Amino acid sequence: MQMVQRVILLLISFFILFFQTGCVVFPPANAGGYIFNDFQANFITFPNQDGKEEGRSEGTCLLSLICTGDTSVSTAAANGKIKKISSVEYRLTSFLFFYSKTTIIVKGSL
Repeated sequence: MQMVQRVILLLISFFILFFQTGCVVFPPANAGGYIFNDFQANFITFPNQDGKEEGRSEGTCLLSLICTGDTSVSTAAANGKIKKISSVEYRLTSFLFFYSKTTIIVKGSL
């Protein structure tokens, strides 16, 4: 019986460590909270500030195991029909390792 308890304890420890080290929860520069995040921030700004167009791309993860979507800057620019990029922002929404959504926001001109 002790062997079964040790195996169960080992498996529980493995899963706790596995889920505690997920990079999906932490945004760039480790800003934000560990339990819940919902914020938007600048990622990069270029000298070109003309244009008011906006394009977005997003990706979603469940349980830090299944992730889908396209969070590339080129997809966000294409979705907004942007040819000249003036800034790139990101929005992060997450709850522990259960759910996370990252949105890339590209602003610029046609």
